[in-house]
Amino acid sequence: MEGLYLYYPPLNEFEYLPGETLLSHWIWPWGACALYLLVVVLGLPKWMAARPAYSLRGVLIIHNYFLFLWSLIMWLGMVASLVQAYVRHGGIYVLVCDPEDVFVGRRSLFFWCWLFYISKFYELGDTLLLALRKRPISFLQWYHHAMTLLLAWICLQERLPTQWMPQLLNCTVHIPMYYYFYLRARGVPVWWRNYLTQLQIVQFVVVCIWSGVLYYLYGGEASPCVSYKDSWADEFGIALYLSYLFLFLQFYYHSYISTARAATEGKNK
Repeated sequence: MEGLYLYYPPLNEFEYLPGETLLSHWIWPWGACALYLLVVVLGLPKWMAARPAYSLRGVLIIHNYFLFLWSLIMWLGMVASLVQAYVRHGGIYVLVCDPEDVFVGRRSLFFWCWLFYISKFYELGDTLLLALRKRPISFLQWYHHAMTLLLAWICLQERLPTQWMPQLLNCTVHIPMYYYFYLRARGVPVWWRNYLTQLQIVQFVVVCIWSGVLYYLYGGEASPCVSYKDSWADEFGIALYLSYLFLFLQFYYHSYISTARAATEGKNK
């Protein structure tokens, strides 16, 4: 099994080092989010107000297909690395606790966690493309993009053993999501949009339960687990995913349930 580590031995030598690994210094995520909010979310829509919207059809096709492929590659990498890490460490305990500090931040799984963090910089481009096309930028849109970037960085910095779980689920959602956006950009009719939102909601429910149970089992100063003794990052992550769950439930209700109800009432009049 040792030789099967993603078929690329150099990935086994990966180690995330705060301040040394590419884009690990705080200036990169915080600076990117500040520029994103000031330039893309606040400034660009005002600048575009007196200008015609750009079509960007070709850019959208390439952008969304690229993110579909990136998400798929990360998903495959994480799954392969998890299987190998499970075998290497003889079970799941080290993968969620790491009491001897032999797992977190090292080898191929955390290479993919780091690459997941890198992908969140590129995904800020989703909002840029909305602004250039003069589409509305919702609170959910920019909040979700900015805070996920910061959370991915915090997870790496604070050495959370279980960060792979929400990241794997996020890739699971992003594979069909960006493929959907790719099809839409090509003008292909897609009937399963509402199922994507349902999948996102399931993702947040699973992550909240997963994180809450592990925090209950291992949280506190007496914990033998890496990161759980100083658990502010775990608490921040749980609170953030609860906010995502609330916002996506609200979005689903307004986009599908209340709209369908209004349409039904209109027919009955």
